[in-house]
Amino acid sequence: MKKLLLWSIIVQLCMLRIVAQETFTINYNGGEQNLTASSATVNDEITLVFTDVDAVNNFYTDGQEAIYIYAGVETDAGTWQHTFSTFCVTDNAKRTVTKEGNSYKTTFKISELLELNSGLNVKSFQFKYYNQYCGGGNNETANLSVDLVDAEVESDNTIIGNVKVTPAKPTRDELITIELDVTGTPLENASTVYFHSGVGTDEIGSTAFTVSKGNWGQDDGVGKMTNTSGTIWKITLNSINDYYNLQNSEDAFGLNFLFRNTEGSLKEDRNGGNYHVDLDPGNYFLLNDDLASNSPFLVEKDKPYTVTTEASGTANWTVYETNEDYTNNKSTIASGTGQNIRQNITLTDVDIVHYYKIVYDFGSEQKVKTFSLQGYSSVVFEALPDNMEYGVNYNTADKTKATIVFHTPINTTYYGFNKDTNVRYELGKGTTQTKKTVHLLGDFNNWKISSQSMMKCGKKTNTGDCEVWWQELTELEEGKEYVYQFLVDGNLNIADPYATKVSDPWNDQYINETIYPSLISNPNTNHIAAVLQTNKSDYNWQVPNFEFIHNNRHDRLNIYELHFRDFTAEGTYKAATAKLDYLKEMGINTIHVMPVSEFEGNDSWGYNPSFYFAADKAYGTENDLKEFIDEAHKRGIAVINDMVLNHAFGQNSMARLYWDELKNKPTADNPWFFADHWAVSTPDGYWGSDFNHTSEHTQKLVDDILVYWMNEFKFDGFRFDFTKGFSHMEKIGGDGDVWASSYNANRIGLLERMVTNMRTNVAPKNPIVVFEHLAQSNENAELATLGILQWSGSTHHKQIENFSKGYSSDNIDLYSSGIYTAQGFNNANWMSYMESHDEERQGYAILEYANNIPSTEPDKTSFAVDRLKLASAFNLFFPGPRMIWMWEEMGYDISINYNGRTGRKPQHWEYLKDTNRAELHRLMSFILNLRDTYDLYAITPDYGNIGDSGNINSPRKMILNDGNGKIVIVIGNPDTENGQNVAPGYYYTGTWYKYNGDTAVDGSSFTVNNKTDTYYLQPNEVMILTNFQETTNNTFQLAEDGTGCRWSKGLPKSGNTDTLIVACDTVFDQDFDGPQSSLEIKSGVEFKLDKGRFFRTGDVKVSGSLFLDDGSEFRQETINP
Repeated sequence: MKKLLLWSIIVQLCMLRIVAQETFTINYNGGEQNLTASSATVNDEITLVFTDVDAVNNFYTDGQEAIYIYAGVETDAGTWQHTFSTFCVTDNAKRTVTKEGNSYKTTFKISELLELNSGLNVKSFQFKYYNQYCGGGNNETANLSVDLVDAEVESDNTIIGNVKVTPAKPTRDELITIELDVTGTPLENASTVYFHSGVGTDEIGSTAFTVSKGNWGQDDGVGKMTNTSGTIWKITLNSINDYYNLQNSEDAFGLNFLFRNTEGSLKEDRNGGNYHVDLDPGNYFLLNDDLASNSPFLVEKDKPYTVTTEASGTANWTVYETNEDYTNNKSTIASGTGQNIRQNITLTDVDIVHYYKIVYDFGSEQKVKTFSLQGYSSVVFEALPDNMEYGVNYNTADKTKATIVFHTPINTTYYGFNKDTNVRYELGKGTTQTKKTVHLLGDFNNWKISSQSMMKCGKKTNTGDCEVWWQELTELEEGKEYVYQFLVDGNLNIADPYATKVSDPWNDQYINETIYPSLISNPNTNHIAAVLQTNKSDYNWQVPNFEFIHNNRHDRLNIYELHFRDFTAEGTYKAATAKLDYLKEMGINTIHVMPVSEFEGNDSWGYNPSFYFAADKAYGTENDLKEFIDEAHKRGIAVINDMVLNHAFGQNSMARLYWDELKNKPTADNPWFFADHWAVSTPDGYWGSDFNHTSEHTQKLVDDILVYWMNEFKFDGFRFDFTKGFSHMEKIGGDGDVWASSYNANRIGLLERMVTNMRTNVAPKNPIVVFEHLAQSNENAELATLGILQWSGSTHHKQIENFSKGYSSDNIDLYSSGIYTAQGFNNANWMSYMESHDEERQGYAILEYANNIPSTEPDKTSFAVDRLKLASAFNLFFPGPRMIWMWEEMGYDISINYNGRTGRKPQHWEYLKDTNRAELHRLMSFILNLRDTYDLYAITPDYGNIGDSGNINSPRKMILNDGNGKIVIVIGNPDTENGQNVAPGYYYTGTWYKYNGDTAVDGSSFTVNNKTDTYYLQPNEVMILTNFQETTNNTFQLAEDGTGCRWSKGLPKSGNTDTLIVACDTVFDQDFDGPQSSLEIKSGVEFKLDKGRFFRTGDVKVSGSLFLDDGSEFRQETINP
């Protein structure tokens, strides 16, 4: 790899308001990070030039044709505002900085680059460069800043991605034009495009669809756009008032919209964010938030409640009490002239709704708003019954009853944990604002706010305030689902944070009946709610007490990481269950599933968690997930859950319960979360809300979550996401350590507390524990000593990529990043992988960048597969847990950035029919099965020369020894052009066997006459040499759609007849394309047919054909010789 160093950044500014063009040059020496751009504003055109000159600050460009920019601006709200939605993007033209000679150059207007709305005041421009590896270490520059002259964004129109709206900030009564360029969007090939939209009427900058227009999936002309030229679609609205039929008394603050095709199966919605344009509202007034968002709003009886308004200008105003439909004024509460109102209203009754109307007369027009109030009485205290836990407590004796418990902490003690003494210590105490009342609303009480729905206080503080609420529900119908929520202080509707199932009013509608039958709807609230069900049928576990063969040897794990959404065409738990035989045959003994606890939306990797005790419904039912785990256990496969406890996203109830609406973050006194992110100091790591792991409440929550998933779903452990973020309220490392990688004893203590408690709480189980920690090696090593497996991250991935691409100039040392002892570990707990969900696919990198790769097929794919076989053979034989990412075994070569980094990826199960890819699959299966069968690390491996950092012409080798006479030698030739002789270092003379995934080679024998004999390797070739013969699985995928049958044929064993096993994911109804010989089928051959039903053939002996019994007929299928 060529090392390129940052020397200077040149910022050229073409001032649009002056005749002369000014050029500003800013030198960057690695120290100062604030760069001055003279008189430039956000509206000027800027050219950034990154010059490749050796100097101080390391940044690798790899000599690529482009690098990329991540950017934001400083506004009154702070720095790094209005950034791109995701950091790692390499397929967006606006973010691409193109190479010109020895420099990289891009020109843009800041306002257009970041799609800033007109009127926003901007003070400076922040940015950084990154390369195709998406940041971290030498793959990104420091954060840079260009000072600007304070100015507001100016524009005749608003540009948002592919959308242009004219004028920039429309009034409610002027003509508006919306244009969409469908280039690069899901609608690029749509024959018809519809505009689906709404107006936000509730607040300045509203993104709500309060008054909407458009009928999803209907071809009725409402919102139909016109194709004006090629990829441009256009619609014109006569005015906001006219198009949305708004009355003059109604406000209009924001125009919000997205686009769809005729059927609604495709949409362009800014990756789920929708498009938004601020409207010029004219005259308006706003009610205080409590009244604007709640009807009725609850106020305490006999205590004055202050109604406030905020208006755009002075007006004559009147407050009325009215009838229920606000048409008749019963009495005048107050009136006056002015801009804002503060008016007290006192209710003297309870459970009766009072209705009010406020009229502002601005002279030229009137504005009207309505609201309602309801009184409540004092909270009743009754001690919480014994043995109650947070969430729903079902009455085992009476199935018509359940008790719900809700926690609103007031007092919090913060604890650290001494990693050396295993003793926790107090860091301090805090208090949280009191919640005055909680109502339990749901289907069981028709969502009626009343004294009967008010929850009792079950635990008071010494100040008399309530922090634990409870209510017993009676007369529930056994087996029926009920949707429910908590109404807190009359103004916040939230779901039970301990809900085991949630009802989502926004996203459940897109989950079809096949995936989740009879999914309950949520028509009574516009927020996520919880679901309870008494006397729910328990899942019938086939393996109630799974005993994992490697329970005490987690270094023997063969892990397959998969994402349910992408793994199968159906994207479900059930469809993945049908693939378990495939994984078992491959030698997989552990499956790592990406997050399955409820996350925001339906289409995600899952690292945006919201509810920690509910299985996400986008993949199927709770029992579908349990069946997946149960069926894995039947096959001896452990399953670990990806757990995201560093952060939670905005729908999380504990975040919403104490949320600063103005700053859009948790309040400073939130008992579970930090208000700001502490450990890391880069916006790239500011995901959601940051859990405070020193809080006693967070620690209890974490413990409850882990025990729940292991006991209820029988998971065998967890992979913990970004554990580096589990910190005290402290920045970790200096200014140069933005990812908090420096050694930190406090963090180790918190993590040790979590793991120790989990192991104690689920004993005698020995949970598998995997950390994505990626800190300094001494901290990783200390955690590894605790039996915690450590992800290797991008460093080893990069070394494997260098090795696979085949350039002598690259560092191809596999030992330093791949072997646990090189990390300072005493135990083989280093999980050095070629791919995970987070890294670019090795197959893609080889096809794009490899040395001497052929330009045409099939030679190109054959070359790439040979390089993957070479790298995989070494990496899978390294000691410690091995992990492969979904489809790595077939040489998957679709870029991680296809359809966006976390976007859906196409399945290519047909790859297994390709001869070259099938060899890779066979080779990896052979290695994984060897690892699962034998302890090849009983004696410390001989790592040979895998640590050589250069010289691609030198063959590599490594030797494994099980201590009982079995020897495995891996030899490989990384040279892409020339064959090489290598001395394997045979332990014995006599018969040896070789394997490389080629059926013509696997298991074939050869004679070693002298232990010093050499072996010739072709360019790119790898060979596994053993002094014992091992059965291999010759597995093929037969069905065109990737859901059909596979056959596996064992190699001959002394005295045994060959056997054929056929496994089908669906009913088999097509010919085999079998081996080049006839087959003899003996009695007892087993066939898996029709998604899980098993049948036996009985005594069938045929040659050249195979009899199958699918349960309904007995038929013959021909095997083509």
